[in-house]
Amino acid sequence: MRRLLRLFRHARSLRSVPLGAVARRAATLLPDYLGDGSSRSLVNITLELTYRCNVQCEFCFLKDSVLYQKRDELTVAEIARLADEAADHGASFFLTGGEPFLRRDLVEIVAAIKERGLKVGVNTNGLLVNESVGARIREAGLDYVIFSLHGPREIHDCLENRKGSYDKALANLTTFARDKGRTRVFANCVVAKRNSAVLGQVPDLLAHLPLDGLTFQHETFLTPKEVSQHQRVWRKLFPERELPMVYQSSGYGDRDFEAMEREIATMQGPEATKRWPFPIFFKPGLEGQKLRDWYTSHMRVKGRCLYIWTDTRVEPDGLVNACQVMPTPMGNVRETPLDELLNNEPYREFRRKNREAGGVFPACARCCKLYRNPINFMAQTPAWQGWVEKPEPCDRDPASSPAPSS
Repeated sequence: MRRLLRLFRHARSLRSVPLGAVARRAATLLPDYLGDGSSRSLVNITLELTYRCNVQCEFCFLKDSVLYQKRDELTVAEIARLADEAADHGASFFLTGGEPFLRRDLVEIVAAIKERGLKVGVNTNGLLVNESVGARIREAGLDYVIFSLHGPREIHDCLENRKGSYDKALANLTTFARDKGRTRVFANCVVAKRNSAVLGQVPDLLAHLPLDGLTFQHETFLTPKEVSQHQRVWRKLFPERELPMVYQSSGYGDRDFEAMEREIATMQGPEATKRWPFPIFFKPGLEGQKLRDWYTSHMRVKGRCLYIWTDTRVEPDGLVNACQVMPTPMGNVRETPLDELLNNEPYREFRRKNREAGGVFPACARCCKLYRNPINFMAQTPAWQGWVEKPEPCDRDPASSPAPSS
């Protein structure tokens, strides 16, 4: 019940949920899930506008893969056409990157999506959102914006590997929030190794601002063991498909869990609404052993991913991926209509194989999308756990090989 209440509060604060699309998805989800892998509804498109970025966040899960890659980025006209196709579902757009504000045509992109009557939000490090840009994008109809703030000045600058980024981001956030109009304004703090002992300082740094919410996002990472398990499971399920690259990180360990729990309890406790003028969320909501398990190298993942049935992800050049953690190309919106892509055989096979694996893959371990499913507490241990706990067979045991004939 607490999980449902948290999800409701977060969705209500964002007001980003396209209710019509959610209702249609809910009505058809069960028969779709039990069927051939087809999906009749779409709730949201995460559109990565660019892989260019002006910071180097040490916790970014794209930094060892596609970040900083140059792509032939979708034009405003191409994004408008995609929005036309998304409008048939009433789906919303979440614009991310890289750093979306490096797109000089970002205001035009937002305007094109809003002209189709769709909700749209954007994620940013805040460095380029000056007063003029902020005013123009609000006028274009932006529904919400999420600014990054990862701790006090020295820690924030260190995490983003850019001196002065804290002062610039906070100044731009302050200007935007004080004249936000109808645009809802949020701050997001990733719970990383360097800031995990000072999380409680973040809401105090922002308490003077009329924010609509502050979110703490537990770090997304994979351990070497999880990467190895994912490779084994993928080869079993998709022997004919290329193995997607998933990247390991050192995000686990080295945290004072007792201090973290005290700070989380304070920010989520009954006195929080008196102390800070905005709601505070943790994604996902973790406490006790679940918090410790998240940051260990032996977390046991379970749940059911609904993201592949409700959302899709589009790369800067139009390539469509079923998953945000592992690149799983399904086609390109430049070449194929969106509805056709969402239900082509590769996409349907991916959904079927996910179901066969038990609703998740090993690489899903700390994906934020997995933990927004309100019924995950009912999930059983996924089927693939039995597969990876068996030793991989060798082609041949050298000790049993026959001796060469003389």
